[in-house]
Amino acid sequence: RAPEPEDTWVVEMLCGLKMKLKRKRASSVLPEHHKAFNRLLGDPVVQKFLAWDKDLRVSDKYLLAMVIAYFSRAGLFSWQYQRIHFFLAL
Repeated sequence: RAPEPEDTWVVEMLCGLKMKLKRKRASSVLPEHHKAFNRLLGDPVVQKFLAWDKDLRVSDKYLLAMVIAYFSRAGLFSWQYQRIHFFLAL
């Protein structure tokens, strides 16, 4: 299971002695998960599905981002990124 990302604080505004902080959460998606997801996007069946969904009703960029976030948060290892899991998550 991937470690939980730590919250970091950044200065959003500085005015005199007043400072406004904003909490910024680091991505929980590891680089190897990105590689596995990109490999999955290269799968011929997934490619045909994405080509079929021309109107982006099922696979817009937000839903695809949700799929990789789901894979990462579910604690799947990169070798578990399979075609069936992609379609179930979508």
